[in-house]
Amino acid sequence: PAWCLLAREDSKVAVVSIRGTDVLKSRGGDIFTDCQRGEPQAACVDGSGLAHCGVLASAHEVAKELRPALHCLADAGYQIVCVGHSLGGAVAALLVHLLRDGAENQRLPRGAELVHGIGYGVPAAVDLSFSELLSPAFVSVVNSMDFVPRLGETALKRLSLDIRSSSEKCQP
Repeated sequence: PAWCLLAREDSKVAVVSIRGTDVLKSRGGDIFTDCQRGEPQAACVDGSGLAHCGVLASAHEVAKELRPALHCLADAGYQIVCVGHSLGGAVAALLVHLLRDGAENQRLPRGAELVHGIGYGVPAAVDLSFSELLSPAFVSVVNSMDFVPRLGETALKRLSLDIRSSSEKCQP
């Protein structure tokens, strides 16, 4: 997904903003990320913490692109805040994890002190244990009327079955 890096020298804060799903601007790439199901992948170095494989792949790509700039900012003592909406929020959450606790070549020096994030309307992209692991560093803000963050795999399966059942009842 597309991202923007902003930094304020006076406050020593840098913000990585990751945009949400935009099928047209991404030339269809966001649909690939959204729909790339496969088996959830372990996101933590120790093999724990399951994450949506498309979102995890996107977070790795953003981390790779930003790593040189973020290392310079971290070395200069900047707080790094990763933010995003919807799909961008899910990528931001996993980017926070990679920068704080990822493999040694991914994490930032003092990453646990310097890196935090905020997501808005983040879809369910990680399992409960991984979500709890991220909670000290990442806040997810959800509007009470937004159903997307509540659509986990179980809810989607149930919705699919309900739609099929209703469709069958309506056919002659």
